Amino acid sequence: MIAVQVSSELATATRAYLKTFGHPVPDEVIEMFAMRPGPLLLEIRQAVVLQRPVRAWLARARVGPVSS
Repeated sequence: MIAVQVSSELATATRAYLKTFGHPVPDEVIEMFAMRPGPLLLEIRQAVVLQRPVRAWLARARVGPVSS
């Protein structure tokens, strides 16, 4: 679960990523970029346009959530 507020632009981009690839952008990645989302927005948009999921996010989705 995401513990920080994200911009509507970032929320829209992460929903588009989920819809396109069937797995989410990891929460810890969203939290890391919540205050300065520019690089993450670019990464998400590029992945969607090129139809290539981010490999690390895909691998993480296959393994499942990390428990602490």
